[in-house]
Order: sequence, then structure tokens, then C-alpha cells
Amino acid sequence: RICAQCLDAHVQAACEKRRCRGLLCPCASCGTLIAHSDIKDALSPRRMQEFEDASLDECVSNPQQFAHCPKASCRFVMERVPPPCATTTSNASASSPTVPPPACNMDGKPLSVEALRHRDEF
Repeated sequence: RICAQCLDAHVQAACEKRRCRGLLCPCASCGTLIAHSDIKDALSPRRMQEFEDASLDECVSNPQQFAHCPKASCRFVMERVPPPCATTTSNASASSPTVPPPACNMDGKPLSVEALRHRDEF
């Protein structure tokens, strides 16, 4: 068993490296996966929040699958829906810009139902 102070330092280093998923015991002879409940029991609420934020960032680091809310103060993460969105062209003229359909983000990539509900709140 690792002491709380050492675990805190280990988690802090993992957060800085954004390598929080599958956190292993730092003891050279151990290498056991550290349970989330053990981490939660040993860390302060502030450090636990840092750990969870870093874990989330690590999980959603694939921009093809996930997108962050464009509002700077929001931490909401949206999962993109699998089928690609086709853009539609305005009938006004051939030079008109393409307009993404309502189920797409401004970059034309699809959003999930949850993301659409979140987007509509802002």
C-alpha cells in the first residue's frame, strides 16, 4: 500500500503528463492498477478534481470523436455522431457558402443528441 503523500505526488505527475487512465502503483516491484476509489480516498477534493479533469481531457483528446463546448467557461464535452454530415448549398447562387445542417457543428462535423440539446441552451 502506498502512502497518501506519495500517491498525491504520483497523481500530480500523471495529471501534468495527461496520463491518468490506467494509473499504476509507482512502486517498482508492484505495477498494480490503482483503483479509482483508492485514489479518491487518498486525495484532497482539489487534487481529485484535477485528476478527474485530466482523465477526461485524456479520454476526449480525439477531435474526430469528441468536441468541447465552444463557450470558454463551459467544460461540456460532446460526442460526435457516427455518420458524416453533408453540407447543403444555398439555391441562391453557385458562389453562396455551404451551410452546415442543424445536426452539425460550425466545422461541419456531426454532433450527438446530447450536444444538440446543450447547444440549444446557449
